[in-house]
Amino acid sequence: MTHVKRIQSVKEGLKNGDEIIYSFIKNQNISGMNWDHYIFNPNDNKETILKTIKDFAIWFKQQFPYYYDNCLNCGNFRSNIWFGSVYPSNMERTYLAGKTELYSCIKCNRTSRFPRFNEVTKVLETRTGRCGEYSILIFRMLKVLGYNVRYIADWADHVWIEALVHNDWIHIDPCEAAVNEPLIYQGWGKNQTYIFAFSFNNTDDVTKFYTTNYEASLIRRKEDNVDDNLIQETLNEANEVLVREI
Repeated sequence: MTHVKRIQSVKEGLKNGDEIIYSFIKNQNISGMNWDHYIFNPNDNKETILKTIKDFAIWFKQQFPYYYDNCLNCGNFRSNIWFGSVYPSNMERTYLAGKTELYSCIKCNRTSRFPRFNEVTKVLETRTGRCGEYSILIFRMLKVLGYNVRYIADWADHVWIEALVHNDWIHIDPCEAAVNEPLIYQGWGKNQTYIFAFSFNNTDDVTKFYTTNYEASLIRRKEDNVDDNLIQETLNEANEVLVREI
């Protein structure tokens, strides 16, 4: 239920208002354009909207670089040592961190803490994250800009989002600045088996849209002793949680 909890945190953020995210975007010069250029316009054709999203995704990746293991004290990014993950501090839990990674810098010998924040305003402040943090952040940003979006989780350890454009759900990966490239993960050598979409009130199995060999996915599920009934029961359980009032 980790991903369901993330969507609930997004819903809670929207309930309390997105003034911080709105103010941040409004003060940006995104790819040389005023922020209001990126507000969703349903009257634009699909090609124009995809171009707008792509420009926004490129800007996002530049502003929110993927965190590997660079030292947060001196900036060294070569051969730092991963110590593992620890339970977050009280402050880190305030911003919904589920765990905190520790890295030792081989240059200054100091330890960097990398809390895996789920509170997007904190990610906005630190500009430090990976696919989990950045997918939720761009989800909220595009929501503020008027897009209908949903969160996509691949059980092969990756997440991204989709936006609805002229009745088609469009793949958007903020860490790659990839837009409408659903087969990109096949090139990574991933075996797509379970890929689910999470909206505010529904969960869908979208695996078949991210592979050219969906039958192989079904075979892997059978090898895991997972059938359609179990998948549907899991989706129904997630749906029941999503529709609850916070």
